[in-house]
Amino acid sequence: SKFDGVDVEIDQIEYKDSLDTHPHKRPGIHRFGNLKFSKGVVADKSLWEWIHKTMAGDIVRKNGTISILGDDKDKNKSEITYNFYQAWPCKWTGLRLDGSSGSVLVEELELAVDYVARA
Repeated sequence: SKFDGVDVEIDQIEYKDSLDTHPHKRPGIHRFGNLKFSKGVVADKSLWEWIHKTMAGDIVRKNGTISILGDDKDKNKSEITYNFYQAWPCKWTGLRLDGSSGSVLVEELELAVDYVARA
């Protein structure tokens, strides 16, 4: 129900030729930030099992799609779509609850990704 984290960072490489009075910049290595998902806790244990495998050294990488729905919330029509590749769970936070507000239990999953592309 909540998502955060489509970002890319590109290193800057400065260089200077012998006659230049100032350095020039060019792009270097680029990296994508981690994707962060939050949702209400459900009985399905597949997310917990995925991160548990990673903790045991069995890294299962997965590709996925993030579809952002329009205002009409038609699940068959997304306004924006991002695809992510070679993701694995690097952080899980579970059972966040505010008992005074009557809210539901929330779990959060953070995925390390190799690449993100807008479809």
